[in-house]
Amino acid sequence: MDFALVALIVVLTYLIHRLLKPRRVLLPPGPIGLPLVGNILDLPTVQPWNGFADLGKKYGGIIHLKALSQSIIILNDPRHAFEMLERRSRTYSDRPTLTMAGTLVGWEQAPVLMPLSKPFTEHRRSFAQFMGSPAKVVRFNDTIAQKTRTFLGDILRDPDHWVDHITRLSGSIMLSLTFGYDTKNGKDPMIGVVNKAMDQFSELTAPNAFLVDIFPFRTLNIAVPKFSCYLC
Repeated sequence: MDFALVALIVVLTYLIHRLLKPRRVLLPPGPIGLPLVGNILDLPTVQPWNGFADLGKKYGGIIHLKALSQSIIILNDPRHAFEMLERRSRTYSDRPTLTMAGTLVGWEQAPVLMPLSKPFTEHRRSFAQFMGSPAKVVRFNDTIAQKTRTFLGDILRDPDHWVDHITRLSGSIMLSLTFGYDTKNGKDPMIGVVNKAMDQFSELTAPNAFLVDIFPFRTLNIAVPKFSCYLC
């Protein structure tokens, strides 16, 4: 299938969607998009939190963007985030499908990308039983205090590599609470695994980073190669 035919199919899909879509609903303010592609060029790809914060200063605490036919709501105000994601979590807890990070690479089984479903509810219930309230977190105070003392010692001995020390602190606490794994002093291999996974996840879920998350390849039934690993 040559590029011209693919482009024609994309345009026809867009036009059919515009003709068949239901009556326009009221949406939050946001920048005016371009024909066909919408606000794709407004989506920040580097440090997106800064780009979205700048949009928030102009358009307010709730912003609407559109990438092709996909609507994106940006929450720039913690009050709105708490109201929608905590108090009305049953309405707004669903996740969008990220083709690259979820379907192709495999993060779709992780709770952070899992759609609202019975498995997601079970994951959330298990997490709440583990550390879902301040009273339950108290039992981990000794572990957190011990890891923090190690972190402060590392800062005193080698202040120039403070980013590495902070990364080691968060990773060691997570591994200890989740798996009971006690990290070694210095460069622990498990900390490296955690850091690599988090770096990959951040790149895979960055806005506007992969065409497969923007253009409706699955709708058009265009073959997309499946990857078993990314940045391995």
